[in-house]
Amino acid sequence: MKRYACLLGVLALCLSATTGAWAQETRGSLEGVVKDASGGVLPGATVEARSPRLVGVQSTTSDANGVYRFPALPPGIYEVSAIMQGFTTKKVSDIQLNLGQTLKVDFALPISGVTESVQVTAESPLIDVKGNAAAVSIQADIIDRIPKGRDFTSVINSAPGTDANAVRGGGTMVDGSSASENRFIVDGLDTTSLRTGTSSSSVPVDFLQEVQVKSSGYNAEYRAATGGVISAITKSGSNSLHGTAGTYYTDNKFLGAIRQSIRLNPTNNLIAEYIKTPRDKAHTYDPIFDVGGPIFKDKAWFYAGYNPQTSYQQRVATFPITSPAPDGGSQTRTFLNPTYDRFLRYTVTGQISKNVRARFAGANERQKNGISLPGLEPDGTSTATFRNFIAPRTACPIPICNPNTQKHSNYVNDQATGVIDWVVNSKTYVNLTTSRLYYNTQDAAGVRTDNLVRTFGTSNVGLLDVPASLQQRSGYNDNPTNSWNIQDAYGRTNVNADITRYGHFKGEHAFKAGFQFERIQNDVDEPARSRYVWVLHGVAVVHARCGAGEQCGHLPAGRVDGEPEADDELRHPDRDRGHSVLQPGGGSRDQVRLGRQDRAAPRVRVRHQG
Repeated sequence: MKRYACLLGVLALCLSATTGAWAQETRGSLEGVVKDASGGVLPGATVEARSPRLVGVQSTTSDANGVYRFPALPPGIYEVSAIMQGFTTKKVSDIQLNLGQTLKVDFALPISGVTESVQVTAESPLIDVKGNAAAVSIQADIIDRIPKGRDFTSVINSAPGTDANAVRGGGTMVDGSSASENRFIVDGLDTTSLRTGTSSSSVPVDFLQEVQVKSSGYNAEYRAATGGVISAITKSGSNSLHGTAGTYYTDNKFLGAIRQSIRLNPTNNLIAEYIKTPRDKAHTYDPIFDVGGPIFKDKAWFYAGYNPQTSYQQRVATFPITSPAPDGGSQTRTFLNPTYDRFLRYTVTGQISKNVRARFAGANERQKNGISLPGLEPDGTSTATFRNFIAPRTACPIPICNPNTQKHSNYVNDQATGVIDWVVNSKTYVNLTTSRLYYNTQDAAGVRTDNLVRTFGTSNVGLLDVPASLQQRSGYNDNPTNSWNIQDAYGRTNVNADITRYGHFKGEHAFKAGFQFERIQNDVDEPARSRYVWVLHGVAVVHARCGAGEQCGHLPAGRVDGEPEADDELRHPDRDRGHSVLQPGGGSRDQVRLGRQDRAAPRVRVRHQG
């Protein structure tokens, strides 16, 4: 599936006193009016903005109406000063500027006969009187103190009306919307999953500078979002070198007593029962390293964070003597399941010239996911098929033992964002943002097989006329899966450019126009080398393309295992051979998708012959 989107035109045309926000915003704005003590406007006053989050000093000059404006500042705590010859210099400090905000800071400069300055602290919080979005911003110092998980999405639980773990809504719910209605943006990059609407990229909370949740009233640039817009900004460097190191460690030993869980009895699905399953030995190391500092003081900064998470799981399972070890070994086996998730994030911010600033942010993630393990019963035994978890060896060759015991999936996630902010003059601002997201999942450490797989979605134990040798518990399968994921690669490329022009005519106005190009791509190659067939004892198989009561293929009544002989194999009409899987209620599936989805194989139905 490939989709191309090109949105060209006016993104916003505002005839009100607003500065406007831009798509995938990563900045905030400060503006105000410089006046004298009598209330007259002061054109030509120099206004400067300083912040630990700002490379260098941002300066501008008030226009003929005394208006000054900083349209593109990174979120942070600011000090703004107004300077004009013949007037007392005035400073306003501790201004908390959040993502997407437009704060108004006015100055009234008294005439001064001698050199002096007045320091003003913004004790009461400044309010964004020009934005109409209902938003909550959570800063890094708050994130450090609140209960949370390891990913940035866990932080948004602190926003009113937000539930990041809503099972009913399919994930994050904002003001009652479902998970698929939200938009997720990280450093200006849209990470929203095309399939589920959740975030396709993770960011450890240790690397966050700010997380913002907009629940309503946000701009039209956030297309396709009818729920909330969740934006995350990661940390950047500074003029001084700084870094941290630490680790998280979790272990199953730290957990409390095992709680009961409820399940359907695997041999009688009409009975529900409470059980306590033995807990595996497991622990996770989750170290954090980050460093930031100057490349050139007051010109360019860097920041890098690394999070190499490693998990270890050990399961001991005892198989019943009725299922002897296929390799002649012990009935009790120990299974190891190590996994890892390595995450690197980095940013470079710089002041290219007095009026041009740039930021580049990127991240790379590599995951090795776990293997399949046999399920456990409350007494520590396993009813899984023994040979599915034994690797081939001399005493147990293929296909008796499973060559895919170490089969697992690998995950890759790469992302990059570049942002350029150009303040042309006091009335014109230009923004260019480009981004690229790519992630892929594929199977590894195994081989593709054509094994016939018989699976039971429900139990047939105790059913009338089913021989004891064919009775199995729910969840039983006699062979491991024969499906294989070659690739499931997703890409999103964005280019966004906009220009904002400010004017003054009976009030302040902002006119904004822009261009956006987006390309979304999903290349899938996931062949399922199987057909799903439900075969009951002593019944005939009826092809879905046959008419009512017509039999296009059948299994002899004496054959109850459903495995075709050479002379009665069920064949796909467009392929040389078919592979059957006995799965109650299942349909036929034999397809390869690469940028599109081929039509699936015909469904095979089973009809009882009285």
